[in-house]
Amino acid sequence: MHKQKLFAILAIAVLAICTGASRAMAAGTEACSKDASGTVTCILSSSASSIDLATVVSDAQAVNSAISSSTSMVIFAIGGAGGDGSSSGSGGLSPGKGGSGGSAWMTTTLADFSSSYGTTTIYYYLGAQGSNEHPGGKGGSATIVSVADLSAKVAGLGNVVLIAGGGGGGGQYGGKANGKNGGSGGVAISEKGAAAPVSGQAGSSNGAGEGSGGAAGGSGTGGAGGTGGCKAGGAGSDGLGGQGGPVHVSTGPSVTTGWVNVSGLPGGIGTSGQGGEGEGVEESATLITAGGVGGGGGGGYGGGGGGACGSATLPGAGGGGGGSYAAASAGNTTSTPTISSGKDGSVFITFPAT
Repeated sequence: MHKQKLFAILAIAVLAICTGASRAMAAGTEACSKDASGTVTCILSSSASSIDLATVVSDAQAVNSAISSSTSMVIFAIGGAGGDGSSSGSGGLSPGKGGSGGSAWMTTTLADFSSSYGTTTIYYYLGAQGSNEHPGGKGGSATIVSVADLSAKVAGLGNVVLIAGGGGGGGQYGGKANGKNGGSGGVAISEKGAAAPVSGQAGSSNGAGEGSGGAAGGSGTGGAGGTGGCKAGGAGSDGLGGQGGPVHVSTGPSVTTGWVNVSGLPGGIGTSGQGGEGEGVEESATLITAGGVGGGGGGGYGGGGGGACGSATLPGAGGGGGGSYAAASAGNTTSTPTISSGKDGSVFITFPAT
């Protein structure tokens, strides 16, 4: 498929998510819609956590009879965005912005997917946007698509097909400057027969020695925490998973960022791929810090590092974005769609018109 055509298809698919144009409820828990070209996009429900791809194909056929088990489909995941830093300070200062959630996608057919994995059922965990109720923004959690129920089985490259890394959290504003921005999650697009592990982006930094952003996670290795400033940020965790990283509060680290459509922490994910802590230091019992609090790292295939807190009156540094991963495709996919930053993560399946 040509780049220009694929770009147009995915741009239309994203627009369908945003507008809901021509959408029809399907027999499954997803919602499918068809555009003027015949491309069908099915958005997976945030009130469910598993679906049989055979059901998705059947429901797509209900809106376009040309679709079959041998029709190419793109499975696409978007991770949770990082949270912004705390609200604006005096003198018009602003918090750092959370990084965009990453994305991951693969091209396959129902028949190829069944042949490769021995099942057509997928389990999905929608990454949540990091919150901003604390001075530093929390990291976003990764969106994960797997052929195993990760509440019972350990996540690994043998059962996970997509991970879209979470964005890093934004730093708290300082006395003299705006907060620093979090890094975005990685963008992973697999090719025929070749998996794609892709790192996120590092968080934004202050000047040398005054608080650096967390390093990006990638390829299963957690990013280093930001250095310098009043305290170094926490390192992201190695592995495949993706809770969004916490931030410093008076009692220690805040809670991490979990998932939109599952409660608690799936046992097969645990702390693997978790983003690092955005750090800060109290001068008293209140949250008045030596510098702004750093943002938490995004979760993913290697969690992003947490941002360091700023020196003196400088802002907190941004958290690093989490790594992304896409299992090998059954067909070539060679273009990156344009996607808005979004908030919470999502998973959708597109059947491009032929």
